[in-house]
Amino acid sequence: MELEAEFEGCVAQGFEIAALDRSSGGRIELGLAEADGPALAEAITLCKKLWADPSVEHRGACFELDEIALEPRPTQKPWPRIHLAATADHALDRAARMADGWLAFGHTPGSIAAKLAFLRDRRERAETLDGRFQISARAEPRDLAELEAWRTAGVDRLGHPGRGLDRRPIGGVD
Repeated sequence: MELEAEFEGCVAQGFEIAALDRSSGGRIELGLAEADGPALAEAITLCKKLWADPSVEHRGACFELDEIALEPRPTQKPWPRIHLAATADHALDRAARMADGWLAFGHTPGSIAAKLAFLRDRRERAETLDGRFQISARAEPRDLAELEAWRTAGVDRLGHPGRGLDRRPIGGVD
């Protein structure tokens, strides 16, 4: 589901995502692509507040919201996982500060190491090392050795091109 960086869309989708999370038993995860930085960052901040706080009033650069309460709230606490797809350093920085995971595209187990080091550094600086952050990559491993290489590189989940991401940890190698 794409999070719209528009006021009405942001609030409406916050409600929709909460409802989907509740009806799925807490299994909703959001995958967001790079978009307008300030608007996306503010939309994520606003949705997190709507999902976690009893009531929210918001005055930001992109959105203004009079006091509102979102009920029912999502099953997942503090909110459904948010994964950001990012390639540029400024977008990776946003993912490190604001998201619960990074969606990596176009990497190999060897090429992803520098991006993971960058993310770790940014997460340490932002003090967001909470154990909730996950690394997901799109790949088609040819064998168990390549699958193990992805796990060793620090990737938590692999998505097969065309088949989506599996929320289970990388397995079959133990």
